[in-house]
Amino acid sequence: MQRCAVFTIVQNEPVFLPLWLRHYGRHFAPADLYVLDHQSTDGSALEASRRCGARLVPVFREHSFDHDWLCQTVRLFQAFLLQSYRYVLFAEADEFVVPDPRAFAGLADFVEALDRPYARCLGLNVVHWRDREPPLDFKRPLLAQRTRVPLLGRLQEPAPLQQRVAAKQC
Repeated sequence: MQRCAVFTIVQNEPVFLPLWLRHYGRHFAPADLYVLDHQSTDGSALEASRRCGARLVPVFREHSFDHDWLCQTVRLFQAFLLQSYRYVLFAEADEFVVPDPRAFAGLADFVEALDRPYARCLGLNVVHWRDREPPLDFKRPLLAQRTRVPLLGRLQEPAPLQQRVAAKQC
């Protein structure tokens, strides 16, 4: 059984999807990265997955913003992946799970050390002070470029990794 799969769901994400693939691609093999593409029309999902080798999975829903459908799709795809992987992580395209660098060499090291079927993530909101900070350079580490990163209590949620649990408290 494979160790860990990571997946996201997108629709027209030319900025965050390449960042997501670059971040998770540093920790896991391209074949273990899955992009559920909800009818992107800008070619961003196809191009990004071609560049890094992630698996592109088309999904369909008539409406773009249907939270119940999103939650159900995430739960079902996670359950599907758990048939082949020990751990499965879902993160939206603008969410980057980063373990404490003082304790782990990286995300794969963190997953390897897990002793329970989930991990609790701490949500941080990276804020851009336009009058004090230059625009983001997407080739450099993002957090190093921002001075304001407030804690978001509502984003402290379990990241389901192993069992069939509600993804992101849907």
